[in-house]
Amino acid sequence: MTLVGTRKWLRDIARNSLGAGNQIEALRPSSTISILAQQPAAESILMEINNILSHAKTTSINVDLVSPEPLDPELLEDVGRLTNTLVRLDTSGKQVGLP
Repeated sequence: MTLVGTRKWLRDIARNSLGAGNQIEALRPSSTISILAQQPAAESILMEINNILSHAKTTSINVDLVSPEPLDPELLEDVGRLTNTLVRLDTSGKQVGLP
């Protein structure tokens, strides 16, 4: 599946939890989050990320219900940005998942 959308929640965690010289980075190709911080801060960040992800919900809909044409990845990116969600399009292009 291709993952598109915003990572505002991750930026918010970084802004609230990290000091200068520390960072959080989401590496989309490997579905990895990299945290560069002291161990206590990194553990706190991991707890916050786990809490957010434990409340995530996903709904899938058929693309045919949205558009008779294939969905443009840029459009999905815009939907994610506007709704502050992640939008996933499966590899066949027939299902869209919305948290």
